[in-house]
Amino acid sequence: MNAQSYAKWNKMSVKQKKEFIAKYFINKCKQTVDKWNLLNEQQKGKLIDAFFELKADEDELRALSDPKFRQELARLKGLTHRLEQDAYNKMAVNPQTGVYNMKYKKY
Repeated sequence: MNAQSYAKWNKMSVKQKKEFIAKYFINKCKQTVDKWNLLNEQQKGKLIDAFFELKADEDELRALSDPKFRQELARLKGLTHRLEQDAYNKMAVNPQTGVYNMKYKKY
């Protein structure tokens, strides 16, 4: 199990771990508790890593399907673009003169 998954796994209660395994191993993988119990620790760790990745993908898809989230994401991307452009303008050097542009706006 990788460090990130290990940290998440250790924060979970026994009940949460059982629900997690039931959701991903038993329901999604169509396996049984007996098959889970037959796996060694290394195999379980690799599966738990994969399940956390799957959960992250599901969470991302769920978020992207939310219109409010998509609107906020678009707003933040626009803000990021404006900040990057502003920083570039402030730090850019005029290739002809070798002088900084220093286009500072007063707010």
